[in-house]
Amino acid sequence: MARSTNNRKSESYANTSAINGRCSFVVLKIPVVCFLCISILLLAGCVYLEREGRIYRHKEEFNSYPAEVQRWIKEGFVKKGFTETQVYLALGHPWSKTDTKWTYTACDYRTFMVPKSEDTYRSEFESAWKNYLKWKKKDKDAVFIPPDPWKEERRCRRYISKNLLFKDGILAEENWPEEKFWIDDDYH
Repeated sequence: MARSTNNRKSESYANTSAINGRCSFVVLKIPVVCFLCISILLLAGCVYLEREGRIYRHKEEFNSYPAEVQRWIKEGFVKKGFTETQVYLALGHPWSKTDTKWTYTACDYRTFMVPKSEDTYRSEFESAWKNYLKWKKKDKDAVFIPPDPWKEERRCRRYISKNLLFKDGILAEENWPEEKFWIDDDYH
């Protein structure tokens, strides 16, 4: 009889720890998901806030525009007939600017495997070695696995996304290159 009671206690303890294990996993997962969502919203909001800042600095002129033009500017679009100021409010500073041509760029993001810095790799190696020595004391068959010397890194390669041609300060034409014209020779 005493044995069955002990078994029940250990079973209930095991069930509780399994539940706690799942809960702690969920609790750890929620902040990560929240952090990712907040980061995405902040990054998306940066372009919007930048545009809103330009609009705020030119508030009087912006308020004098018709409602449709205001909507286009707030959404970051331009069309033929816009003035240079309206284009600036919608898109910001061009990458290249002459009297008649404004050039805007975009980024092509890629992920590369690049070597970790020597200090980073050394600290990861030392930590892995210490863990190996601890396991070696417990298990004679333990095997040392060195850390990966590579890390992922996202890089941007800029290309010309559009050319805006002006005539007498008014947007006359929008051109989008048929092929990507790379500004950066390579990902740096």
